[in-house]
Amino acid sequence: LSIKTFLMWVWKAVYQGGVIMFGGIVLFEQRFVHVVGITFTALILVELIMVAVEVKRWHPLMLLAQVLTLFIYTACIVALSSADFVDATFDIHFMLSVEFAVRVAVLTAASTVPIWFGKLCAQYCDPREVAKLA
Repeated sequence: LSIKTFLMWVWKAVYQGGVIMFGGIVLFEQRFVHVVGITFTALILVELIMVAVEVKRWHPLMLLAQVLTLFIYTACIVALSSADFVDATFDIHFMLSVEFAVRVAVLTAASTVPIWFGKLCAQYCDPREVAKLA
């Protein structure tokens, strides 16, 4: 791990976190429960997408881990939005709406597409040795 790699990871994390939080709070909702649902779902999806983008060779256990993460997240959302809690953390009716899906998709795209574009530009401007030989 070099300092350059570490700083790139930090920059990506700060950028993605800033886009998700700033976008979720400023652009979308005044209800805190909706902001929490939108931003947390976008965060989970962004991290799963970034893992999928960075992995070069997939192992079946890695795919299983991605699927289990989504399953456990969905189960937690259902559990934390139940009527047993006095103040439910998530609004399940809102989270099942098209409006919610669109907002999460916008935040996810806004925080991942620029990272992908930068990565593609870096690969084009400074290709790896294997790509130069091919």
